[in-house]
Amino acid sequence: PTFSPPTFSPPLSSPPASSSDHAAPCRLRAEWANNLRLIGRSAQKLVPERIIPERFGPPVDLASGIVGARITLTENRMGRLEGKVAIVTGAASGIGFACAKRYAQEGAAVVGSDLAACADWDAVASAAKGSQFHEVDVRDEAAQQAMVAAAVAEFGRIDILVTAAGVAGGGPVHLLSLEAWQHVQDVNLKGTFLSAKAVLPTMMEQRSGSIITIASIEGLEGGEGASTYNASKGGVVILTKNLALDYGRMGIRANAICPGFIETPMFASVMNAEGFAEIKDRIRAQHKLGRFGRPEEIAGAAFFLASDDASFVSGQSLAVDGGFTAGHWVGITDMMGLK
Repeated sequence: PTFSPPTFSPPLSSPPASSSDHAAPCRLRAEWANNLRLIGRSAQKLVPERIIPERFGPPVDLASGIVGARITLTENRMGRLEGKVAIVTGAASGIGFACAKRYAQEGAAVVGSDLAACADWDAVASAAKGSQFHEVDVRDEAAQQAMVAAAVAEFGRIDILVTAAGVAGGGPVHLLSLEAWQHVQDVNLKGTFLSAKAVLPTMMEQRSGSIITIASIEGLEGGEGASTYNASKGGVVILTKNLALDYGRMGIRANAICPGFIETPMFASVMNAEGFAEIKDRIRAQHKLGRFGRPEEIAGAAFFLASDDASFVSGQSLAVDGGFTAGHWVGITDMMGLK
């Protein structure tokens, strides 16, 4: 956008005596004749003639009405999760990676885990120094406990847990092998249970924490051909409610995010299979926004649930699904011209 330098009446040759009448949406740094001055959030009113957020353009030499002064204002943002420590399972890709990256951008130290290394972890580590990645199978209790112990030894606390590790699976029950059934339950439900079990002692000791499980809209309602997956995600939803019940008085919140169909590697492995093109189109149409979701949109919900803005939110199953579970679409809106 175009920037027009402000004018001052009377001209200023030194900074204002007090910043108490300045309130900016973020912390700002002002420079008058090479003297730095910090202006905080606590004031009541923004005086536009004196404070110019960086978003309006680069540092500007102000009009000659200011004697010998140059004001440089930069946005010195402090992340909303500054000082917090988050553990994210399934962090190598998809929703888990998007959550890890968002948390790091918001100032949290992130400890990620997955079965294999994350090729893009530098994007997390560069945003939040000290962030770690561990190759861990969520079905392995000892490995989960060791990862949490290492995180506590390094950072001294655990504030956030996101359980994003998961696998797809399904089939008609009468044809489903016990091994196939158990594999999905072990990763999706047992893995969530073991992740929560590992962090709870630390959260109980500090009497605070936010547990965010990644369930699914298929944990809220049935879906064709997905018996074992739906059962595992339904279990995650109820387990999360129990965590909220059991640990709420210790300051620990627990909520489940129930995503719609999100464009992740796991989604692609199913929806790009042979014979699925028409089914994929039908599923897309059931999202009332007319599209599939993005991992970053789930990460936005996970950020909210981890933040102080959600301090009174616990035991909830938040559908982030583009309207998928709002109701059934059969085409009547097309007849009404609503398209």
